[in-house]
Amino acid sequence: MTISASDPLFMGVYIVARICLAAVFVYSGFDKARNWAGVVEECEAFKLPMPKLIAAGTIGLHIVGGLCVVFGIFTAPFALALAAFTAVATCLAHNFWVHKGERFGKELTTALEHLGIVGALVLIAALDMAL
Repeated sequence: MTISASDPLFMGVYIVARICLAAVFVYSGFDKARNWAGVVEECEAFKLPMPKLIAAGTIGLHIVGGLCVVFGIFTAPFALALAAFTAVATCLAHNFWVHKGERFGKELTTALEHLGIVGALVLIAALDMAL
């Protein structure tokens, strides 16, 4: 079976998938913007350089990247940027390998959920490039 951009069912599903996937980033970006001080503190806690710049970049990528994925504007580059961000942030914030017991399970579950998001973003980028 060949994927075709002219198939209305495929395109409808593709658009719904982009909206569902990007919703978490758009929401997160606006939520982080409302909690600017907390985002900067979190960057500082992770000992990231230039925490205000990283916080601003994170918020911008979440909102702009998420909306671009929703509306199909530069979809592949923004989906890949969001995938890379998610992979790095997951390794930084959900480092399950250093925990034991219940905390290990919670961090592993969150990391695997984020891995699923990364995979979906890569798939969106690949489909965008193929269409």
